[in-house]
Amino acid sequence: MIGEDKLALRIASIREARGISYGAMSQKLSEVGHPMDKSSIQKLEKGEPRRRICVDDVAAISKVLDVPVADLLELPTEKTVLSSSVREKLMHIGDEIKKIAGE
Repeated sequence: MIGEDKLALRIASIREARGISYGAMSQKLSEVGHPMDKSSIQKLEKGEPRRRICVDDVAAISKVLDVPVADLLELPTEKTVLSSSVREKLMHIGDEIKKIAGE
């Protein structure tokens, strides 16, 4: 398990790796029933003082980022980072295939 500061960094790193802005993250959180404005997300990730992360935040963020809660709470390993990178590339390829197919 990791501490709240490392959890915040993990959330930021996954969000940034997926190219999700604070505004888009805020929109997606509202869509899953957990409204959070973009300044709250920024404070959660990098604020001084940093906004506390509650269990409801973690559950909603895991949905939005499509990452199991357990993965958010574990220190990333080389395998996790690699599989996340590979997964991102596969998602991108899938999106490109859908564009070509006209979906």
